[in-house]
Amino acid sequence: MTGHQDHAGSEIPIESLLKGLGIQHIFSCDTYQQSTLTEHVRAAMAVDGLSVVIAKHPCMLKFTRAQMKKPGFVSRHVKIDDELCNQSHVCVENFGCPSFVRHADGSVGVNHDLCIGDGSCRQVCPEKAIEIDQ
Repeated sequence: MTGHQDHAGSEIPIESLLKGLGIQHIFSCDTYQQSTLTEHVRAAMAVDGLSVVIAKHPCMLKFTRAQMKKPGFVSRHVKIDDELCNQSHVCVENFGCPSFVRHADGSVGVNHDLCIGDGSCRQVCPEKAIEIDQ
């Protein structure tokens, strides 16, 4: 599910449901806290038995569409600082955001039609070459 549809468990907190099923090892964090999420996945994998990792965050596409309807909305995007980018392609290969484009020369660009400008990608660049385009 993409998060836009109602479902039978809409009114039941997922943590309560899992605890009710007897699951003892439940890890939860915001999806955009990528280092915490990575730690939770590692901890869950180390558990002998069943464990669950819940990664929550509102759908940014839905959120952005709602924001666009408000007066004074300013569209934001990210850009790649070519001076800092060492073309390790972590943003393209590991983060996998569809707004990143790898050009034939190895440089990375951003498709502004797809970029929602939330900046979550900035956490993954080891060179800090991704910045908000003002």
